[in-house]
Amino acid sequence: VLAVPRPVRPVAFAGLAAYGFLIGFLLFETTSIWGQPRLAAEMLVMHHPTSPRAAQYLSQQLISEKDYDGAITALKDATLRMPEASDLPLQALQLQCGRVRPTEYRSAYDATIARLPNLRLSYAALDALHRMANTALDGECQDLTSDDIERLARTLLDNPAFRADSRARHHLHHEVARLAHARKDLDTTMTHLELAFSASPNPETAAMMAATLASAGLREEAIAKLDEAAQFMPRTPVLRLHWENILQGVRKVIDRRPSDSSDPVWAPEGSRAAGSRSVSSRSGAQL
Repeated sequence: VLAVPRPVRPVAFAGLAAYGFLIGFLLFETTSIWGQPRLAAEMLVMHHPTSPRAAQYLSQQLISEKDYDGAITALKDATLRMPEASDLPLQALQLQCGRVRPTEYRSAYDATIARLPNLRLSYAALDALHRMANTALDGECQDLTSDDIERLARTLLDNPAFRADSRARHHLHHEVARLAHARKDLDTTMTHLELAFSASPNPETAAMMAATLASAGLREEAIAKLDEAAQFMPRTPVLRLHWENILQGVRKVIDRRPSDSSDPVWAPEGSRAAGSRSVSSRSGAQL
C-alpha cells in the first residue's frame, strides 16, 4: 500500500479493509454454521419448518452422529408439522425398527397404516418402503415382517395419489412381487410383475417375468411373455437397442435351459399348463 501514490491510498486502504472484513465474515460463517452440519440442519428446519427435505437433512445429520433417538424425534416432530406428508412417517417407522420396544413399534406401525390412504405422493416414501422391505427380507428387524411390508405397499396402492402415478404403481407392484417371490408364491409374483409392467413397460420387468416363468418350468410361456413385451419396444433407436439386448439375452438363457427343468423353489403341482396366458390359472403355485 505504501508504494501506492498518496492520492489513491485512502481508496486502497478502504479496499483492503473491505477484503479483510469479507474474509473474516466467511471464516466466521464457515466455522460457526456450515462447519457444524448439525447446527446448520437445525437452522434450516427453523427457517423452513414445513420442508420435508429440511427435516430429512436434520435426521441424516443426527444419524451420522449416532443420535438415533434424536433423528426419530426430528422425523416425528416433522410429521406433526406436515401431516399430509407420506415420506416422513415411513422414514420414522424405518428408523424405529429395532430401536424401540416391540409394543411401541407396533403402535407406530398401526398409526402409520391408518394415515397412508390419504397422504400425498412422495417418491421418498417409496424409497423408505424399499429399504424396509430389504430389512424385513434380510431378517434384520424382528419387529417387521414381510407381511407388514406387503400391507404397507397395498395400502399405498389404495391411495389415490399413488394409484394415479404410473411410476409409483410400478414400484409398489414390484415390491409386492418381490415379497411374493421370497415366499415362493408364483401366482402373486407373476400377477404383480404383470401389473408393474402394465403401469410402466420396461425390459427389466419383462426379463423378470420371463425368468420367473422359466424357473418354474414354464419355458413356452416365458418365451411368449418376451414376445408380448417386444410389442412395447420404443421406436427410438438407442432405447430400442437397449430393449432388444435385454430381451434377447434372456431368450438365449431360456433356450439353453433343458425343456423339463424347473427351479425347486416353485411347487411343480401349482404350475399352470405351459402356453396358458391367463394369470388366474396360476393357482396353488406356492411352496
